[in-house]
Amino acid sequence: MKKINVIFLLTFLVCQTICSQTEKGTGVRFVFHGIVMDASTLNPIPGSQIFINRSFHSVSEKDGTFALNVRRYDTVLFSVLGYKPVSFSVSDTLMGREFNTGIFMQTDTLAIGEVIILPRYANLKSDILYARPEQKTEIDNARFNVAVSAYQGLHSQGSIGDATTNYASLRYAKSAPTLPAIPYRISL
Repeated sequence: MKKINVIFLLTFLVCQTICSQTEKGTGVRFVFHGIVMDASTLNPIPGSQIFINRSFHSVSEKDGTFALNVRRYDTVLFSVLGYKPVSFSVSDTLMGREFNTGIFMQTDTLAIGEVIILPRYANLKSDILYARPEQKTEIDNARFNVAVSAYQGLHSQGSIGDATTNYASLRYAKSAPTLPAIPYRISL
């Protein structure tokens, strides 16, 4: 009697386990075959993500084709970067078991204005606020002229007021190659 009770109990537990694993109200499954295409160019769109009832299901193939099993009242969503998402609900009035469909996706682009990318410096704010202005060429020319005059004054061979010596020095300075800095000494 104990053996019969144990066998009956085990059979009941196995049946209970099997029955509890099946979903209640699953209904009939349908197979949807199709292709995901661009609505304006009719080119296939590879790699579109397919969600069924908000959970990820699969991705369309390289040629845009897909096949999926759905039930009545399921919501299927197709999503691709650069396109508006497309969704549809499986009707409860479908009579067949296998359907072909085409999913036509509209482009979804957004034009943005000019973007300026700056490097991230530790003191970027202070570098911008306290930046040294570029020196003008007039100031550089004035410094060069003062240096030339000091050089000529130290190395000239005539008197300071001698016009011929001054003209000769100017001609020499114009014909001489330009140097970045002319050394001079000031003696007091």
